[in-house]
Amino acid sequence: MQLNKVLLFLLIVFFFACNATDEAQIIIADKEEETIEELPENPTTVSTNDSPNILLIIADDMGLDATPNFSIGGIKPTMPNLYKLMN
Repeated sequence: MQLNKVLLFLLIVFFFACNATDEAQIIIADKEEETIEELPENPTTVSTNDSPNILLIIADDMGLDATPNFSIGGIKPTMPNLYKLMN
């Protein structure tokens, strides 16, 4: 019975802690306006970076037969986005 009262109390505290007041929403809106004003009007600068883009894909318990680039296995998966990245 005591545990139920403690859980009910914690539930009520968490419920009221998640409510946002109108003042907090005004502060958030003001910060969003400041952020928008700081952006440049004409973002025409493009950085030219000659270093290669490297994408590391980590998959757990994935065999070579589950990848489309190896000849192991009979049924190959269709992965059009991965095909585009490989080419």
